[in-house]
Amino acid sequence: EVISRQSRKITSLIDQILELSRLEAGRNLELKSINLSSILQNLATDYEKLASTKGLKFSCVVAPDAQILGNELLISRLVDNFLSNALKFAEVRIELNLTLTKTHALLSVKDDGLGISKKDIELIWNKFYQVESSRNKSQNRGSGLGLAIAANIAKIHGAKLGVKSEAGAGSEFWAEFELVNLKQA
Repeated sequence: EVISRQSRKITSLIDQILELSRLEAGRNLELKSINLSSILQNLATDYEKLASTKGLKFSCVVAPDAQILGNELLISRLVDNFLSNALKFAEVRIELNLTLTKTHALLSVKDDGLGISKKDIELIWNKFYQVESSRNKSQNRGSGLGLAIAANIAKIHGAKLGVKSEAGAGSEFWAEFELVNLKQA
């Protein structure tokens, strides 16, 4: 049982390293017009159930019909990374939001967990970096690759990425995408 569990853990780590390597190599992905709102609604359905099983409140406010240039699978992975981290660290609630301006879509995932100290904020995007890994090793077993993958996905999509956080006050991860001007498409 222990060998099987460790084997699955190593396989997952290798898969993540390979995915990160492919993203960093900048393989030529064809970006097409995709509906970010729809992707978020689908992920929200799954994460609402997962949050409920952990006794967490999940709220989702998504502006309709946000069209961006992207790869649906990669965008789903970016959002999944944000949501899975929120699920690991939230104490009471998780919020998924998408707001629109005339030119951009702003996606945010907010949790009310322990937050991240100022000294760690810039480092969290680095490969294998984990904030105070001893705090979550036993229950959350992360590899420290999720946010590095998210950063590479954002780069491929020309998106801005960031986090607002404070130790003891939760975290809000965000990504800003340029909207597709459908009149020009």
